[in-house]
Amino acid sequence: MDSFNKLLIGTSIAMLGGCILAYDYDKHDGQGTGGSGGENAGGTGGGTAATGGNGGEPAGSSSSSGMGGAGGTGGIGECNVSICNDPALANCNAGTCMQLAWAKRFGSLEKRQEVNTVALDKNENIIIAGAYSQDAFSLDAVPLPPGASYQSFLARMHAGGGVEWAQQGPSGEYLAVAADSKGDIIAAGFLKSGETEYSYIEKRSPSNPTATIWNISSSNANQYARITAIDVDASDNIYAVGTTTSGFNIECPAGSGTMVNIVTGMFIIKYNGNGACQWAQTYSTGAGNVKPVAMRLDNASNLWITGQFQNILSNSVVNKDAGAGADMFLAPHNTETGAPLNLYVYGQSGGGSGSIEPAAIEVDETGNVVVVGQVNGQTVFEPGLASGQPAAFVARIRPADGAPNAIVLPGGAQVFEGTRASGVALGAGKLFVSGTFATTMAVDPARPDIVGPVAPGGGASNTAFLAVLDPVVFKLLSFEYFAGHGESFTSRHVHVAVAQSSTILAGGWTKSLDFSNGQGGQNFLMQDPSSTEADIFVARFIAGIP
Repeated sequence: MDSFNKLLIGTSIAMLGGCILAYDYDKHDGQGTGGSGGENAGGTGGGTAATGGNGGEPAGSSSSSGMGGAGGTGGIGECNVSICNDPALANCNAGTCMQLAWAKRFGSLEKRQEVNTVALDKNENIIIAGAYSQDAFSLDAVPLPPGASYQSFLARMHAGGGVEWAQQGPSGEYLAVAADSKGDIIAAGFLKSGETEYSYIEKRSPSNPTATIWNISSSNANQYARITAIDVDASDNIYAVGTTTSGFNIECPAGSGTMVNIVTGMFIIKYNGNGACQWAQTYSTGAGNVKPVAMRLDNASNLWITGQFQNILSNSVVNKDAGAGADMFLAPHNTETGAPLNLYVYGQSGGGSGSIEPAAIEVDETGNVVVVGQVNGQTVFEPGLASGQPAAFVARIRPADGAPNAIVLPGGAQVFEGTRASGVALGAGKLFVSGTFATTMAVDPARPDIVGPVAPGGGASNTAFLAVLDPVVFKLLSFEYFAGHGESFTSRHVHVAVAQSSTILAGGWTKSLDFSNGQGGQNFLMQDPSSTEADIFVARFIAGIP
């Protein structure tokens, strides 16, 4: 195994099985400090770090001298990543492996149903939101009626896995969901009417989910606008980010008579808990396009937004050029005024042809921003990947200057859609990252590459995963995967949400999905042989054995 250093805030790179794995395992030397030899009747002990202490020497010429103490035990090295599926590859990090509480699957036979977003409320009820196509179906015994080709839905499940209610939303899709301090649910996405897509945001009470407390939509005819991510602060103010192809006008602040022109590109809007606009910001994209995908508030009155753009991205402070590629951006804003604070951009490495596509964002307890997603080819997060090679990434970014430290987990096959991190959440002092990989994934320089289970009858399969990281030292602790049983290498997004005692995975999956770790039973989510489109899956995990 060849190794060399790279300048990426203390991150190292190791060659493994033809793949390059960026990691942050300082001082891993495989040896610890041995204990000293035991004392007996005045004997003294000593020893080395590798072998443990020697026995103690007898004490002088005394007739009562005892035997020397036994030698100490040599120390052990730093833990490797625990591969939770294989007891032989579990070690002192095995306590971070999660235990499955339950897993469920919902859907009709021939039409698509998919979770686009998941959240937990203050009581750890599970909120799932997304879309389905045309056919009626049930979540447990709770029915949803037939819908349009794009039909949004919203549902709440309790921690035991039962569906409390499910509600059909407007024609369109929910792309983001959150719960406020009262337990009210905010859902957002787009409302579709003919050829027009309107950005859409609503609030519902969980005690009366059939009616919205308020809803807002905006767009111009025959164009589209979408809200793609939201977050809620401690005062129940709501922050929304989205994109539009034509721009629109919004009165902001509400009641002021002032109209803000949202230009073609990206928009960010702050609403109070009653849906009144507080401020609005806009980014232009020139002839390119921008895809904001996630946002998160920190504890210092900042709002962090990430996404991908091409060509030019401009706000009132800075103007950035992505060149010929598709670059990742990270944009901090002041939550009180909406003022943009900076615009960080991450893209190709040198003359490479790579791209970075973020998917989700979190802020850790020290204020570092954590972004996950997919890199493809040579990028500043990992310049050593092969051209066109995909990998999942977890990037910790220093807020003061945007400097990144990246953990990159390469997939073994150049299947662009297959290998990605698609969710991240902070809880119980750990970072939880969800995603998928195609064929193989390299997760630890001291471990063989993980080989995903093959499809029935042979052939490769997409595989879902859940990884646990230590956010303080920024290292991977454990990794568990779930067999996809022939799932195609599509852009499946496995979402994650975390509370103190719950970790939730949710998304859409066409083939069978095995949460049973090969043991079968009810946690093997079997595909109906007549089904040809994605179904909804939801799984709850609880803390592992300490």
